[in-house]
Amino acid sequence: MYGLGLVAVFLVQYAGMYLLANTPLSIHESPPPPSTPTP
Repeated sequence: MYGLGLVAVFLVQYAGMYLLANTPLSIHESPPPPSTPTP
């Protein structure tokens, strides 16, 4: 049953990496809105 535990941990880590890779950084950093440049 120890092998199943390792597989479960691996799947959780893989899912976490997959979600982090697909999550846009704008949500975490929350950059300021783009302002129109004035001449």
